[in-house]
Amino acid sequence: CISQLNHLQDLNLTANEMMALPPKIGGLKMLESLFLFENTIAEIPKEIGKLINLQNLDIRKNRLKELPEQIGELKNLQTLNLASNQITKLPNGFGGLSALRYLDLTSNRLTMLPESFGSLNNLEDLNISSNHLGLLPTSFGNLSELKKMNLDKNSLISIPREVSNLKKLQRVYLNQNSLDTFPEGFTSLNELQSIELSNNRISTVTDSIGSMQRLQILNLSSNKITSLPESIGDLKKLTTFYLKRNPFSKPEQDKIKKLMPNCRIYWD
Repeated sequence: CISQLNHLQDLNLTANEMMALPPKIGGLKMLESLFLFENTIAEIPKEIGKLINLQNLDIRKNRLKELPEQIGELKNLQTLNLASNQITKLPNGFGGLSALRYLDLTSNRLTMLPESFGSLNNLEDLNISSNHLGLLPTSFGNLSELKKMNLDKNSLISIPREVSNLKKLQRVYLNQNSLDTFPEGFTSLNELQSIELSNNRISTVTDSIGSMQRLQILNLSSNKITSLPESIGDLKKLTTFYLKRNPFSKPEQDKIKKLMPNCRIYWD
């Protein structure tokens, strides 16, 4: 019986055609790593919250539609992979994962994040690409340790100004969303090195973009931009600039080239 393995620290049940996780899993109090990916599990029992020593949980490629509130009781959990499920919402208790550093929610069906999401204040690497998010909670700005953020392939129409509090952020991926302006909250982030915003609806770029002094890579391809502010020339560390498939006039292209003589610009 699984509950008798009470000194077990690592359990790998990958690709076992499991349809359910037994409630007795909660008896494995010493468990530190649990791998359940590539099964057909549709529900996680509330007893998961009893795994107080769990640090790594991988439930990729299952059939989960929701998570129990008790998942927030995993106070030592550092990595959580929930990619490629059918999750439509996260429980309010999700913010209780105070030790979480890595979170992957790629390829689910999320339309929103709970306000408690901002309580994940040790999170460093976040991937919620390929979902249906339209907005982010204002508490998103509380993710003070965040270094990498991937929100590609969502339906985001704006980014809260509170992202200006993410002082350690280095890489941002927001390709294939519905943004119509360059997110101003990012322009005050001194550690930001790369930002990707291709395939949006951006038509205006804020003058404050010039303050992003450590930016090295900027992707604004496939938008609706016709001109850039002269402050773009202040991005002295920018080495790679993607401006493909934007309706720039030839004079505007010449102006940008002159402002950025040491940057490699991709037009087509």
